[in-house]
Amino acid sequence: MARKKVLLTGATGLIGRACRQHWGDHFDLRLAVHDPRKLPADAGDAVVGDCEDYDFMLKATQDMDAVVHLGAIPGEDTFHNLLQANVVGTYNVLEASRVNKVKRIAFASTNHTTGAWEWNGIQANPDMPPRADSLYGASKVYGEVLGRFYADKYGLEFVSLRIGGVNKDDKPRNIRSIWMWTSHQDMAELCRLAVDVEGIQFAIVYGGSDNPNSCLEFSSARDILGFTPQDHVSDYLHEMPPEVVAKHAATVWQVRSRDTGCTLK
Repeated sequence: MARKKVLLTGATGLIGRACRQHWGDHFDLRLAVHDPRKLPADAGDAVVGDCEDYDFMLKATQDMDAVVHLGAIPGEDTFHNLLQANVVGTYNVLEASRVNKVKRIAFASTNHTTGAWEWNGIQANPDMPPRADSLYGASKVYGEVLGRFYADKYGLEFVSLRIGGVNKDDKPRNIRSIWMWTSHQDMAELCRLAVDVEGIQFAIVYGGSDNPNSCLEFSSARDILGFTPQDHVSDYLHEMPPEVVAKHAATVWQVRSRDTGCTLK
């Protein structure tokens, strides 16, 4: 069987690098790189440009089977900057993919789409209404709504990964990391599954490593993608201050009923 042709936007970012490291030669990759100075020496098939440039995205998505869309501003910023990178950029990826008949989009969303549920002590799951905790979170909600529209109207397959906490140290660093940490290898595997698992028209899943007592409903990744985390927060609790471990143990999240948040073909 021929390898799937996959465009990886944001290929030189933290998650992009993790994907390239852990995927090996599983996919026939094309890298979309924003800054030519960061172009990897072993890039192979690579294109340089911005997701905000529609013509560039038309070129980048040509002949691809799937896009793993990581290219974005990955945190809070001004509305203008988020509008261009996260809103216009995501539209361009989806529209160019529709034109070029790309089958599947794996979209890097965020826990910040529902961060305000966490503020209120409620564990977030895919069926709950978005409750963004920032302009950044709101920009990713837009990406998910746009993905739903393209799935419904045009048949484009769309899997949104609401990512927990990924950091350069590749281990939990504080109480929020305990609640939602995602290791590099687990993140790469989530992205791979979001491309490879067949039969999904649209899905939203929370992705993370094995996090006891998480504020995010991580079983959605298991239920929808068949994901099994390889890394465990419990392996790092001994490195945390006692008061942090105690707070983690004492926290009780309100859990509300849910379905899978997944639409099958």
